[in-house]
Amino acid sequence: MLPAPPLDDVGLRAQRGVTEDDLARRRTTPHVTCHGTWVPAGAIRLGRVGLVANVLAVLWLAFETVNIAWPRSVLAPPGAPAYQVWAAPLVLALIATAGVAYLLVAKPHRAAVAAPPAPARPAA
Repeated sequence: MLPAPPLDDVGLRAQRGVTEDDLARRRTTPHVTCHGTWVPAGAIRLGRVGLVANVLAVLWLAFETVNIAWPRSVLAPPGAPAYQVWAAPLVLALIATAGVAYLLVAKPHRAAVAAPPAPARPAA
């Protein structure tokens, strides 16, 4: 019996059930950032410090969102109408809802990664 010919990269992916969409999604998700397979295009690379900086930035953003949205008597004095007291939390909830709706409808995380432009050929 003859041995089976070796499968190329496309054949191996097809055999394992991995599609091009799966590969594009893996290149654009936090998986590639956390596992160190993403190579940024810029000259500055922070490595693991970049991941820590991103986590700290998200935590700070969450803290500031709560801080801004918290009802205060300075912004809405006692006896103020409900829309004035709850204006900031309602606007933040509206922005968050619009963002989630965009993610569910447009699915930008499934967009294929664009190939870099080909180098220009010199005129002959």
